[in-house]
Amino acid sequence: MRRKLGFYLGIIIVLGLLCSHGLATTEHRYINGKVTSISGQKLIIGERIFEVAQDCIVRVHYRKGVAIYERPGSFKEIVPGKWVNVKVLGGVISEVIIEEWK
Repeated sequence: MRRKLGFYLGIIIVLGLLCSHGLATTEHRYINGKVTSISGQKLIIGERIFEVAQDCIVRVHYRKGVAIYERPGSFKEIVPGKWVNVKVLGGVISEVIIEEWK
């Protein structure tokens, strides 16, 4: 009985680890940094190179008085030296927030 219980417990642990690893690789991350360079559909932030998705959403955060507002932006507004916050999934950027308020 103890052997069967140990066997089933081992299978449950292994399946749990496999499932958690699969889920961890599909999570997005947010990365904040200064744009170093842009080349076609590639964006370099610091020393990291990312591809930009075709349907990438660009927004601009700007300061007006003491408040920070958001407006729609375009890919053309991303230039070297600007601070950005990007949403990355698997090395591909799906959202860019240009931080003009800094």
